[in-house]
Amino acid sequence: QMKDNFKIAVMLNGHPKHLETTQHLFKHWNNLYDNVEFDFFVSIWDTIDNDYESFDRALDINDLDWVTKFELLKEEDCPYDLKSHQMGSHQPHYCYTLKKVNDLRNSHDEEYDAVLQTRCDFVLLGKTLNGIIYELRGRRNQNERINPQITERNIFSQSGSRIHSVLNNSGEWTQSFWTQDYYFFGHPKVMDIFAKMFDDMWMSDDYVGEKLMHCFQAEHLHNNGIYNMKLGLMGANLLIREPYRFGSFDEEEIQVGTQVIKKKANTNSSWNKKNPTPKQLTDLINDRGLDWIYDEKNEDKILSFFTNTLKK
Repeated sequence: QMKDNFKIAVMLNGHPKHLETTQHLFKHWNNLYDNVEFDFFVSIWDTIDNDYESFDRALDINDLDWVTKFELLKEEDCPYDLKSHQMGSHQPHYCYTLKKVNDLRNSHDEEYDAVLQTRCDFVLLGKTLNGIIYELRGRRNQNERINPQITERNIFSQSGSRIHSVLNNSGEWTQSFWTQDYYFFGHPKVMDIFAKMFDDMWMSDDYVGEKLMHCFQAEHLHNNGIYNMKLGLMGANLLIREPYRFGSFDEEEIQVGTQVIKKKANTNSSWNKKNPTPKQLTDLINDRGLDWIYDEKNEDKILSFFTNTLKK
């Protein structure tokens, strides 16, 4: 039986940075498809203050009228002691906010055909979003044979599962599953299994495997019989990066909007210039409009704009 209308729950969780910019993209999704409706669930840290950065919330709560349900999280409310966890290893933070946003989604009395989990600073353009809808509908247009790909046995991510290989001290390869974690898309019951990571890893000893970031998601899915696959149709995947990420800085700390970036954060300054700064994305939205940005034919022009204009 072919469905005519679809409902997708979109879960945004974790670090709230740049949601004040990407919210304009997310808001527009409900204007793009005649028969697909998106509900948004947001579980983000209220404020952050650690060795890398400190900031107060940039997004006005009144700006969240496009969100079905949201909550602001505090580290001290987590049953695992996040403050004592190794600095820079954000696995329990990641798992906790995923659990919380999935609980938030389940607290809403609505049946969803699929769930998309992603992050606040991710720029998901038209080609990839169309690819996600394609897996759900099972066809691009009315003339194609219907072949939907959403089941209780699989999930979609940018890369699917690959292999992470490390040479140990004996010169032997140790190998784990690895996945890109910009987004995950699948059946609601699969997302419930995925969101069990926090309880399995940090509240019990049910998970046995590599806890390295990018590995534990793929390993956990595999351990639970979920096949992690990449989209059949996919475009560029971009993260909003602050201007300093494309070079380096010598100051003890720099101010970026409401964020204070501390020198310890300056560990990766070689980001590909196709990734936009907040100002570049805002300029493009203002200059071209959201319909233009979400027309997948314009993706190369978008990437060219981000790559070739000033990183300010």
